Amino acid sequence: MNIRKIIGTVISAAMALTAIPNANFSTANADYDYTYDSWGKAYDDAVLDLSCQDSFDYDTARFELYDVNSDGLPELFVSTGEYHNAELYIYTFNDGRAIELYNGGIAGAYGVANVVPSKSYIYFTGGGQGIFWTQVYEFNGYEVNEIANLGDTTKAISDNYYKGYTFNNQKITKTQYDSYLKQYTSNSISNVGRARSFDELNFIYGNLYYYDFYEYA
Repeated sequence: MNIRKIIGTVISAAMALTAIPNANFSTANADYDYTYDSWGKAYDDAVLDLSCQDSFDYDTARFELYDVNSDGLPELFVSTGEYHNAELYIYTFNDGRAIELYNGGIAGAYGVANVVPSKSYIYFTGGGQGIFWTQVYEFNGYEVNEIANLGDTTKAISDNYYKGYTFNNQKITKTQYDSYLKQYTSNSISNVGRARSFDELNFIYGNLYYYDFYEYA
């Protein structure tokens, strides 16, 4: 087991025994009372919770801070890997808490997101076997809402999956598809989530297991 995971597990147990609040961030918008005075501290505990999960691997996981809606508070992106079904967890800081935007993370997009800063959009692309999709979400500062779902099955290897071009599950023409794709994804920042290795983080040992995110703001 990774030494950092061992340390995190031990300190998490110690925190629980001493009644130090440590919310489970793997459940979106969990109901807990403890709040933080800064986004850095809130994100520290969010990552601690993720790092204690058996599926978390420091060798492949990476992270990135990116201010999706330009409000001065960055969102935290934690990518568990680069393979097709690698999960991407995204947190925002609101009312003193780290809020997970997608319950359980997003899988199927190679562990990264794309961001359209001018519109506060976060979108994901993926596919396989001739089936391609783009899901677009709008971020309002505390939650995300899906606003567009584009599909291209024109190269599907099986007729059972062929639907042509679709927008929000309705058939459209290729011209319409290209227009929607441009409307929702133009001027985007690609592959957000894997900018930095966890080896770059500073560790402070003591009563709290602490990742120093501040220098990356």
